[in-house]
Amino acid sequence: MGKWGKKKHFLELTAMSTERELASSLPISSEALGSDPASEYSAISSSMDTSAGDMDSELMDSLVRDVRRLSETLTELGIALEQPTGLCAEDSATDADNNSKEDLNTNWSVNVHQRLCDVLQLIKEAIIRYRFLQSNDIFEYLGSLVDVIKGLNFYEESPKNSEALKNARATLESLQIAVAECVGEYLTWEMTQYESSLNKMSWSAEDVSSLMMQNGDPPVAKRRQKKELRKQLSVGSEVSTKALSLPEKHVESEDEILDGLDDGVEIALSRARAWSNYCKELLAFIQRRINLDSEHARAVQKLNANARFAITVEHFLPLKEVYLNNFKIENDFFENCLDTMKRLYEYKFIKPLEARKVEIDCKRKDLKHTWEKIVKEVETVTIELKKARHNVVIRESNYKKAKESTAKSEKMKVDSQKLERRRKLQEDALLRREQASHDYWSLEQRLEEKYQEMAKTKTTVLREVRELIYQCDQTTKACTVAYFQACSGLWALLPMQYQSLADTSRQYIPGTLYKQFVHNLNTFASEENINGSGEKSKVVSEGDLPVIQVNGDPITSASSSQRSSMPPSSSPSATTSVSTCCYSSDDVSSSHRIAALKPLRNKAKIFNRPSLLSDAALSHRLQRTRAPTKCCHCDAYTFFQTVQCTECGLTWHKTCLGNLDVHCQLAKQLNINRRRMRIFGVPLQKHLEDNQISVPFVLKTCIEELETRGLDAKGLYRVCGVKSNIEQICEKFERQKVELSTVLPTNIASIIKLYLRQLPEPLLTHELYHNFVELANKYPEMKSTEQLSISLNIITDLKRICNMLPSANYRTLKLLCLHLNRVSWFEMENQMSPTNLGIVFGPSLLWIDEGLSGTSLKSLLDAPLQTRVAELLIKYAYEIFDEDATEDMKRLCVKRRCKELAECDEADRRQVKSMVPSTSKTAEIDPALVEKGRHSTTPDLLRETKLILRMPAKRTQCKILCPVFLKRTLMLNNRLIRHFN
Repeated sequence: MGKWGKKKHFLELTAMSTERELASSLPISSEALGSDPASEYSAISSSMDTSAGDMDSELMDSLVRDVRRLSETLTELGIALEQPTGLCAEDSATDADNNSKEDLNTNWSVNVHQRLCDVLQLIKEAIIRYRFLQSNDIFEYLGSLVDVIKGLNFYEESPKNSEALKNARATLESLQIAVAECVGEYLTWEMTQYESSLNKMSWSAEDVSSLMMQNGDPPVAKRRQKKELRKQLSVGSEVSTKALSLPEKHVESEDEILDGLDDGVEIALSRARAWSNYCKELLAFIQRRINLDSEHARAVQKLNANARFAITVEHFLPLKEVYLNNFKIENDFFENCLDTMKRLYEYKFIKPLEARKVEIDCKRKDLKHTWEKIVKEVETVTIELKKARHNVVIRESNYKKAKESTAKSEKMKVDSQKLERRRKLQEDALLRREQASHDYWSLEQRLEEKYQEMAKTKTTVLREVRELIYQCDQTTKACTVAYFQACSGLWALLPMQYQSLADTSRQYIPGTLYKQFVHNLNTFASEENINGSGEKSKVVSEGDLPVIQVNGDPITSASSSQRSSMPPSSSPSATTSVSTCCYSSDDVSSSHRIAALKPLRNKAKIFNRPSLLSDAALSHRLQRTRAPTKCCHCDAYTFFQTVQCTECGLTWHKTCLGNLDVHCQLAKQLNINRRRMRIFGVPLQKHLEDNQISVPFVLKTCIEELETRGLDAKGLYRVCGVKSNIEQICEKFERQKVELSTVLPTNIASIIKLYLRQLPEPLLTHELYHNFVELANKYPEMKSTEQLSISLNIITDLKRICNMLPSANYRTLKLLCLHLNRVSWFEMENQMSPTNLGIVFGPSLLWIDEGLSGTSLKSLLDAPLQTRVAELLIKYAYEIFDEDATEDMKRLCVKRRCKELAECDEADRRQVKSMVPSTSKTAEIDPALVEKGRHSTTPDLLRETKLILRMPAKRTQCKILCPVFLKRTLMLNNRLIRHFN
């Protein structure tokens, strides 16, 4: 009692600290934000922060109450565990009364278990309400506490029982510490977010305006979005409670469904056996994976040890320290890998899953044996009942025969002894019939009892199998989470360390260590010749180094090296060049001369110290700028610490100058190429105005070519083209007009998708993003019967939103959607329905603004809606843009027919020229040409037929080919009519 009296307020201190954090996070009034009451931004930010503060205040109040309740309940459980001492004293005073002693032990057991149930219930509610309490430590300590308390013997005293009580108290204390740490970490994170929001509120008006010009939204709005998202992620008590109530109904329905089936138990047992086989395969895979990773780790460690020994023989070699650091990093990583694999084998995956599999197999076999036993009993009783029914029929027949024989003897007035004998046979037959009937009735009752017992056993077996499967799922989930969490923790730091080594290697200047080696030899030789008479230093000439300017002051590589090597406390007069080395003859002994050829640690630090500027940065002429822009190296916004090259015009952070790898001449060329782009990556309105056209030329050209010869290409728009060919065609579009007659349809389709993706703003615009998404959410994909009733509403809403688009976007969207609708006419050949086309074009027509916060998560959630928007636009294109589908179909047929006739005439002319009029009636067929025509993306049936037939006269050939062409035309017309119907 005394021990727990000292720890009574252990978690209450956490609750008090929570109250203090709550008091410090109260909303700030508008007067504290700024002295200018007329400031519009101050008024907006104060109102938004007040609402957000009220929301956080409610969350903090709820957290304080729950932590205090949990603290009191854990304290009561600790006090209940301390009661054995009081019971022992009381037992010694009332030793004669055994009944009272037993009652006290019973009360103690009930009290401890009741307190344990209260703790479990409170922790369950807290974990549902607060996500940050879902910690592995809390779950581990809670399971250990339950196991220890279940193992306590409350009715006898023994050293083993005392040790169990100590373990229970220690586990309870560890559980308190784990809960307190989780709550403290959450409060620290909340205060960090709140302080960062206060720092953002203290920005100047100029900073806020510049940020709003770049991002489009004030920082207060972004803060509010983050707080709302955090609330959704951290607190979900109502939704979680509803979600927890669903599985019980679901479980009942599962048992009822299987109970209603004749083979329900066999189905349930087969699922348990399926999990056992699945678990066996998982164990084999993870076991093999652990063995392979362990063998790989040991092999790489051995390889690193040999390589490390080999490269440490020589000195002054390039990037030697980088590789030594790499060996150390990899050795640490693979050592951690071996530990992780061992933990996965022993505690996290292999052995726990094996134990669960053995347990489930044993229980499953027992349940199967129980069920088979009761089924066999029912079958046995059923067989006995059939035999008893047959026996009753026989006994009834024998009784009728005996009765008829007695009646006949009475009529014939047979001898009295014979008559008495027959009457006795009749009585025996009657007794046998009654006995058979009684046996039949008993077996019927027994069979009914067996059926009832079988029903109860079936219900019990189904419930226990469901519980087994639930336990299997729990174990599988826990082991899987542990496995992937271990892999994540193992590999998380390695890419960052490799990136750090890459950055260090990028800063190395070739030839530096060779120069140091030669200077070191020269210094050693001069020290031998001087014999203690003075000092000698070598200074690198500054005239040979490139000059840059930072804020108008010339800077050389030597001066930058001086600044990088100068300690903060040293004065300017004490600075020296990095490449300067001074020695005295008095300080150099024979042993020092031998050691001068080896890289000393302090010298290595001086020689390998990186300068402020990389080799690529020295090629630029830099000056300071204050204009807000983006750093060309890290792609982050810069405001103050920014420098710009006066030659190429690129800008960087000052801190990024040491990592630059783009020289000035290359940067100039990149800027020139970027300025030459006139089509791809150019805003749509600007492109149309510069070229004085109504729709983009690249889209119009590609669509016309596809509609002429590529609509029946299988997988059009879904199959990607060849990247190198697409880049060449795009470059030709930028310089001049392109002839697409020889380009594959898949490459043409890829150019259309590339143009739409490279627009700075999507074709459906950022402003109407939410309108289109809400429409897709309003009209999800339904059955055909339901969709007919709401199609008019869909068309009306799409018309209204599309009319809000800019004129350039509207015209371009009309051209594209009508074309894609025509593509869907050939669905039987190209396998591209409106749904498939929507999947391809959804992300290209509509995407969220990247400047907003939380874009990655929202883009992922809105991906199906973007697909639905594109599908609806394609499906109802003619109704939305008020076009006549019949006339369009006629124009398409004429276009494709003219193209095929032109190809037919061209092929005929080539055939007539190639034929020999007098020597042979048929010409040789090129197998490669025939094979190419068969396997091309859009096979030319006319040319292929002519190559095979090779008719001598043009008129005869046309007679054969016309039915082929007529058949294709009729097929197209029938397909289009079926599509519109």
